[in-house]
Amino acid sequence: METKNINESNDFQQRVLDELKSIITKLTENSAKESKPQIGDWISRQQAMGFLGCKNTTIRELEKKGELNFSKIGRKIFVKKSEVEELLNRNILKTS
Repeated sequence: METKNINESNDFQQRVLDELKSIITKLTENSAKESKPQIGDWISRQQAMGFLGCKNTTIRELEKKGELNFSKIGRKIFVKKSEVEELLNRNILKTS
């Protein structure tokens, strides 16, 4: 019975991860159409906030802790889309 619950939990986590990846892909496609052109894999801090569904202060804390690398040009902050995905992957909760 416990094995069944663990398998169901793992399946649920995988579905959530797949859904998050799908959302990130859709948001990336939509933001690319609606926003200024981006260079390669870089997105604005605002776009990262949208992907993660968090506020500016959360992104700043992640940057300060070194959990989210960024580039700053003038007052504009940019992060790589791959960094956002890696952040999500590093924070997957595992059930025992």
